[in-house]
Amino acid sequence: MNAESPMEGQGREEPVFDMDVVRDFVSRLVALEQSKASIAEDIKEVYSEAKEAGLPPAYLRPLVAERADPEKRVRQEPIREFLALSHESLDATEL
Repeated sequence: MNAESPMEGQGREEPVFDMDVVRDFVSRLVALEQSKASIAEDIKEVYSEAKEAGLPPAYLRPLVAERADPEKRVRQEPIREFLALSHESLDATEL
């Protein structure tokens, strides 16, 4: 049996799958789906705690997304610098 292929008898029209391999994949996927659901619930709870502490989730989500994707943070740095400079120049201007 080839460990990379769950199929046996590939010369036939209808493939026969090695049920041990299928069960293994299904078991792993079910465990991951359960972990994903648990993690999603944990994230929801933390956002709820933050909201109770006065931090709106709408404020936190972009910060979390930025930290989760360092490449995006690097790409957005020039934009932040431009906006900061623009803000400073507006502060110096009398309206």
